[in-house]
Amino acid sequence: MARLKTNILDAASGKVGNVLLYERNGVACMRSMPSHYRDKKSDKQLRQRQKMSLIHGFIKPFRDLLKLTFFEKGSGRTAYQSAQAYNLKYAIAGEYPDQYVDKKFALLCKGDLPLADQISCKVTTDEICINWNNKVPIGAKANDLLIIMLRVDEDRFDYILTNELRSSGSYQFKNQFKTAHVDIWIAFRSVHDNKVSNSIYLE
Repeated sequence: MARLKTNILDAASGKVGNVLLYERNGVACMRSMPSHYRDKKSDKQLRQRQKMSLIHGFIKPFRDLLKLTFFEKGSGRTAYQSAQAYNLKYAIAGEYPDQYVDKKFALLCKGDLPLADQISCKVTTDEICINWNNKVPIGAKANDLLIIMLRVDEDRFDYILTNELRSSGSYQFKNQFKTAHVDIWIAFRSVHDNKVSNSIYLE
């Protein structure tokens, strides 16, 4: 590593040929790039790296939602970190290199509020209709509100913090994606104390 008296990073930084320009503790430095890398990853490392990539790709589109739906009090972790840790542990299926996110076990909301029974949905290219048993379970309230999470791929996703009451038993809305192949999760949130239920994937 060489230190530069003149901070050329004011003009440029990065890789130039086989020389890397970078800043360290406010000092401009340069070093040559290695001719090759010796740290060949083990299968275990590659497996874990693939898991991380899969989970990151799955939860990243919902980063802002997770701040409301995946808070673990006293864990010392951010909502994103909590969601990442949970899904790494429970939502990965398959064997490396064919691992994948099992949507049935993945969570985008995690909490103690009861969900609902007999949940179903019907999806067409025009609209989506979600139904559930409107009987209010113990620990829930009739005015709990429906949350919907939708995803087609990494670039086409959405979530809706609806004003639909648990007691209504159904919610119908326009299918903005114009395809029947939409992954859908729902959950409920309380009006006053910010409690949420676990999310559930609707097959």
